[in-house]
Amino acid sequence: MATKEFEILALDGSNFPSWAMDLKVSLSTLGLYRCIDETAAGTVTPSSMSNYSALKVMRNHIHQDLKMEYMYEEDPRALWTALKNRYEQHKAIILPRQRRSGTTYVYRISNL
Repeated sequence: MATKEFEILALDGSNFPSWAMDLKVSLSTLGLYRCIDETAAGTVTPSSMSNYSALKVMRNHIHQDLKMEYMYEEDPRALWTALKNRYEQHKAIILPRQRRSGTTYVYRISNL
């Protein structure tokens, strides 16, 4: 099994904002970001090998139940769009470090 470069996407989407950024960085460093980039849709057609490579990275970094739910999705852009639509309502607010404890607090807010 491949090594995880970053945390898997939690089933509840609680870590979606950081997961999405990690995914974009990972795919960009591999030259595969165009496979999920919505602005490139219709203008740049990634090769079949690129699409499957991007899909491998994505599926390797999502919760097992999400893998099962999206088992038949073979287009990384469609998978990205589905996950984004499902979880993008999660917003993270990062508050400044407290002076005494040095701890950073992250609160999740969901738009209803």
